[in-house]
Amino acid sequence: KTAKVALEKWINSRWFAPSEFKKYNQKGSFTSVYAAYFTYDADTTTQYSGQRGDHYTVTVGSGDDAHTETRTDWTHVSGTVTDLFDDVAVLANTGFDQDKVTKLEPWPTHDAKPYTPQYVAGHLCRTYDNDAEECFPVAKAVMDAQIESTIRRDIGGDEQRISSKSTVFHSLLYKHLLLPIWLLTVVYDGRPFQVFINGMTGEVQGQRPWSKVKIAAAVVAAVIVAVIIAVIWSRSGSGTS
Repeated sequence: KTAKVALEKWINSRWFAPSEFKKYNQKGSFTSVYAAYFTYDADTTTQYSGQRGDHYTVTVGSGDDAHTETRTDWTHVSGTVTDLFDDVAVLANTGFDQDKVTKLEPWPTHDAKPYTPQYVAGHLCRTYDNDAEECFPVAKAVMDAQIESTIRRDIGGDEQRISSKSTVFHSLLYKHLLLPIWLLTVVYDGRPFQVFINGMTGEVQGQRPWSKVKIAAAVVAAVIVAVIIAVIWSRSGSGTS
């Protein structure tokens, strides 16, 4: 019931979606799916070198031409940072809109329970299409981005340049999880559109078609309003003169 309420709110807030799309109760398939995920834990140490940039201002020119300019003083830096990663989640299934499903995060993975058949009874349950090794590059990209942010914080200053970095993984663990998603699929104009709901948090992300008729009507309405404002302004200006 909670998932349907969240879905109804999301659908009704898509102002420029076709009216037919909003009739998802008649045209759509609403199902519960356990999607396959791999999550990764890691303990890393990274050595880096780069430059720290500190801004300062100088006054140049004289008289009426005097003005200030911002310049940057660069100094060489190097150091070591550590990062801990806990449950970096990667979808292991194909056939889903990867960007939309990623936006369902974060998942409360610490609430996960050991597998039992009772949990998946009555629900579609996907096995993984990509294994842990195939999914790891996605997780590593997330880790690399966080490591770079840690390095920039460690460098400090107003700007940072990273010349080199070398990361050592002291430990790398993974878990295979099944995470619950409510999935709405609506076929509109011969194309499938999917809406996803995080079965734990209620977060909604999805695809929707655009109504050309509604967009055209909105454009026409905007033009009419602009013309009315222009006419009023013109008449007001004429009366003042």
